[in-house]
Amino acid sequence: TTSHARARSRDTLAQSMQGAAKSVAIEKESLESQSLIVLQQVNALTKSIALLNNRIQQVSPSTNPGVLEDQRQQDLLDLSQLIGIHTISTGGNGITVTTSGGAMLVADNTVTPLTGSLINGATHYLSGGTDITTQLASGGGKLGGMLAARDIDIPALQKSLDVLAYGISTT
Repeated sequence: TTSHARARSRDTLAQSMQGAAKSVAIEKESLESQSLIVLQQVNALTKSIALLNNRIQQVSPSTNPGVLEDQRQQDLLDLSQLIGIHTISTGGNGITVTTSGGAMLVADNTVTPLTGSLINGATHYLSGGTDITTQLASGGGKLGGMLAARDIDIPALQKSLDVLAYGISTT
């Protein structure tokens, strides 16, 4: 009968909505774990840049540091693909690296590693104890995109699904 068909359609739609909500939650978890991998990559690159700064400053000006500078430049390029950065040349061929929001990453041969801290069920990213998650989300790079999806796009999608489900259930 028609009422049975409508009930089956409602059940099918409810199952589809539940499936969509589960898929969104799984994607959010995936972004969370992927962002922690990117965090490790960022910290490895900043450590390498600091070591290269140190080596470049040790060998120049007596030796041409070109190969070391090329390696550092490649690390900076790789880092810029992961997060938004700014670089500032310092004396003695050193480089200071900050996030696009201004958080210190490398000052000559000193590294300020980024750390992750679980707050309200989501990893927040800290630099020297200061939460820079929002900065990173809007700063570009792979991590910025992941954080924007995790913290902005997915919650908006979840809310839309909730509103849609509520609208269907009350009609």
